[in-house]
Amino acid sequence: MLTPNTLFDILTPAVLVTEKADIVFCNSAFQQKFGVRPGQQLMNAMAKLFRRSLRDFEKTHELLIGKAKASVTDSFDQAIRLHMSYLMGHDTNQSGLWLLTITATAKSNTPFAYYMNAKNLTPREIDVAALTRDGLRDRDIADRLCISVHTVNQHLKKIHKKLETHARSELVSLLNAEGSR
Repeated sequence: MLTPNTLFDILTPAVLVTEKADIVFCNSAFQQKFGVRPGQQLMNAMAKLFRRSLRDFEKTHELLIGKAKASVTDSFDQAIRLHMSYLMGHDTNQSGLWLLTITATAKSNTPFAYYMNAKNLTPREIDVAALTRDGLRDRDIADRLCISVHTVNQHLKKIHKKLETHARSELVSLLNAEGSR
């Protein structure tokens, strides 16, 4: 079950917002990265992206309504991916909240990103590759990207196949070499 304590403990920046982009709860990772607190609104670029994504998002009547993804550049000029999940209110008269988690993506104008795109890696595979290159363990990658360790392993298998590597050390060496060009 999703609780504020669960959100507070994860390393990935996470925030609960209303449809008007008012922050109801945000974890310490979100507060540190973006400098906002509950009671405030999302920052301009993120609020615009959130509202634009809301217009394209169709709600249904399930416990977890659905998910959407969008990308934006944050105030540190880093490309980020915004993951949105709609959570229903406790009663039918109460509007629900949106859980937003934010993950970093590789900058698209770096040699590393050019190489990854040339090898046809998906955006998520690029995220996993970048975190692997940075020395994170599978569990840490999973926590950072809000995915399971199994999913990280599946992405790594695809990355190894596309980059024609056979061991993590070989993959890291290749990624570091491509990132320094």
